[in-house]
Formats: sequence, structure tokens, C-alpha cells
Amino acid sequence: MSAIQAQSQSQLRTVLPWPKMIDAWLTYQAEDRQAAKNTVHAYRVNIGYFKDWLDGEGLAFTHITSIDLKAYRAATRAAYSIQTTNLRLAAVRRFYAWCKLETFSGYDPAAGVENVKRKRSRNHKRDALTPAEVAAVLAAPDPDTEIGRRDLAMLTVMAYCAVRGIGLRRMKIKDVRTRGSRMTIDLISKGETEKGGEYAIIPTDQEHVIRDLLADRAEQGAAPDDPLFCSLSRRSYGGPLCASALRRIAKGYFRRCGILEPAKTTHSLRVSAITSAINAGAEPIHVQEMAGHASIETTLGYYRENERITNPVEDMIVYP
Repeated sequence: MSAIQAQSQSQLRTVLPWPKMIDAWLTYQAEDRQAAKNTVHAYRVNIGYFKDWLDGEGLAFTHITSIDLKAYRAATRAAYSIQTTNLRLAAVRRFYAWCKLETFSGYDPAAGVENVKRKRSRNHKRDALTPAEVAAVLAAPDPDTEIGRRDLAMLTVMAYCAVRGIGLRRMKIKDVRTRGSRMTIDLISKGETEKGGEYAIIPTDQEHVIRDLLADRAEQGAAPDDPLFCSLSRRSYGGPLCASALRRIAKGYFRRCGILEPAKTTHSLRVSAITSAINAGAEPIHVQEMAGHASIETTLGYYRENERITNPVEDMIVYP
């Protein structure tokens, strides 16, 4: 045992039973760190997997070393993807960092346990739709129905403003505002819980789509703080859409239009908006603002990939 690990017990708080430790940690994440509800839920689920592994190995969470955590990382990676493995490690890492912060432990066994490295790739995981495919998808909803008007507005915001699914689901009626002479919708940045000044600008010739939706929401008796895009199902009418519902709606229109490639998902509409702006000659800084990328390098990755396809160096090779 290291000197740090041998820290006097008098300097540490009494460790609570596992369920109470987890509840206290999740309360800290929700109240002090202001983590989103779905993030807190993910932490609870992922720390549960860790506890199951500990039980299977006959280990106690209070006597874990970095060697044990690396074994957990290896066992998880053997059965799951890199992304899943790193998500589960993230929960464990934050839990032990909190234990040290709250003096339940004198050391952090997860401090030196890194994520599983990903292979470098310039290709985006979600393929963009072609311009013809986007046009077909936007023509698919029936504007004469309540559901069709809602779906058309959602697809329009994603296809023209590169809004993420989570941003779409968090939009409220009051977020639709006028800035200057343009219709805008306030956004919550990725990883944030409150709106911080970012917004989407609705193309002038698409504003009528949002107005039709707002008219429907007014007839439904919705309040300013209610979701802009709500569920229309009998069970949850007027409530916010969940992520699976949004994916199901978008993929339904994709299938109707004959777009069956697995790599083309709801996120493809966002990629399509970014790609279209690049092809139209938009400057990287402006694309970054629209897409809400934290780093310009993420935006430039789209430019490099797009250039690789639209202007491949192979076409410059000429043999006499």
C-alpha cells in the first residue's frame, strides 16, 4: 500500500453503504454539477455495471487499485464497443474523483486509467444525405395534418440549421424569437443544461413552416415554456419528445423515401446542412457557429472530408 493509500483513517469520512454512496454521488452530480437528467441516469446505469463486475470478482469498491480498474476496462472492452467502454469508465472515474473530493478516500484509483484509444479516422460516423434525398425527405410529411406540420418543422430545423437531436428536443415555444428581421430559435449547447446565447437562424423561405407549427401549438393551448416539438401520441400528448421517438420519426420518412443505408440516420440531416453550407462557399468560422462546434478543428474536419470527395487529388493525375 502506498503512502497516499495509507492515509490516516482519522482524516477520512466513514464510507457509506454502496447504495447510499451512489445516491449521494448522483445528488452531487445533479445539484452541484448541474448534470442533465439523462446524464445522471447514464451514470447510475454505468456505475451499476461496475458494481456487478466488482461482485463477480469478489472485490469491494473501497479497496480498488488502478490495476483492478484496468482489468475492468479490459473485460468491458472484450464484450463491448470502445464508446461503451469509455462511457462506463467515465462514470467510474467521476465516482472515485468524488470519493476523494468528499474525503471518503485518500486516493483516486481511477486517476491513471485512460480511455480506450480510438483509431484515427477522417470519416464521419453518419453519412450525409444527398441534396435530392434531403428534398425528398422534406417533401414527405403531409402539411395538411397536425403530425405532418410538426414533423416537417423538425426536419426543416435539422436540415437547414444543423441542429442536434438533443437541441431540437429541448426547444421551447418561447425560444422562437426575432433578431433584427430574422426568425431565430435559441439553443442549448452540447453538454450544457441552459441556453447560453447560441441560436439557429431559420431561412426566410422556411419561416412559414415554423409559423404553422406555432399556430398548432397555440390551438393546443401550449404555454411559452412548453416544448416547441411535442409528442402527439395519446399517452404523452403535449409532452417533450424522447430521443427514440425523434429517431423513429426521421427514419420512418427515410424509409418512405427509399433511404435505407444504416449509416444514414437522424444525425445525417445535421451533416447534410454542414456539407451543403461548405459546398456553397461558407467560411469555416461561420459553419462552426451554425454547427455549434466547440473547436474549429472539428469544423475543418468536415472541410477536409468534403474536399477529399469533391476534389480528389486522384483526378489530377494524368498519364501521357
